[in-house]
Amino acid sequence: MADLHNIREGIKANIVTSSVDDSSRNRSKAVIALTLQDSNIPAEERGIDRLMDEGTTLIFAGTETTARALSVAFFHLLDNPNVIHQLRSELAALSASTSDHDSQHSLHQLEQLPYLTGVVQESFRLSFGAVGRLPRVATHDALRYGSYSIPPGTPISQSAFFVHTDPTVFPNPHTFSPERWTQERHDGVPLTRYLVSFTKGSRQCLGIP
Repeated sequence: MADLHNIREGIKANIVTSSVDDSSRNRSKAVIALTLQDSNIPAEERGIDRLMDEGTTLIFAGTETTARALSVAFFHLLDNPNVIHQLRSELAALSASTSDHDSQHSLHQLEQLPYLTGVVQESFRLSFGAVGRLPRVATHDALRYGSYSIPPGTPISQSAFFVHTDPTVFPNPHTFSPERWTQERHDGVPLTRYLVSFTKGSRQCLGIP
C-alpha cells in the first residue's frame, strides 16, 4: 500500500510540473493536466487531489473489477459444461425468435434472459468487486446491530467476500450456480439485496444505473 501511495504521489508531482511548464513541447496533454488549466471548471472541482482521486477511481472501477468479473465468468463457464450449454441454448432461442438472425441483440433483450442474468450475477458474486472493506458513516442517527448501539459518526464497514460467501444467504457459496438467481424469481427471495460488489445506496459504484 505504501508503494502504491508513493507511485501515486510521483505521478501527481509530474502532472503538476508539466501543467505549469510554459513550453508547448513539454506540456502534458493528460486529461488531469488539461483540467487543471481549464478556467471553465470551478476551482474547487479541479484541485489536484480531487482529480487524482477521480483518476484512481476510474482505474480501479474501470479496469481491475471489470477484468476480474469477466475472468471469473469465463473460468466458470469453461469449467462447467452444463452451465455453458444452458446459456448457449437460451441465447440460441433468442436468436431463433428474432426475424433478423444476423443482427445484434439489444441490451434490453439480453437483460430479459433469466439464465444469462444469473450467470452475470453469479460472476459478480464470486469476483467480489473491489478488494477491501466498504466503509460507511451514519452522520446523524445511531445504528443498532443486534444488542449493540453504534453512535453517530462512527465508521463501520463490511467485506463483500464475507457477505457473498455467507451460507445462510447463498447455500454452497463457493459453487458457481446461476440457478440460484433464476430460482430467486420463483421463490421471491431478494438475493440481489445481498449482492454488494458495487456497494449499495447513494454511495454505490458510479457505473450502476
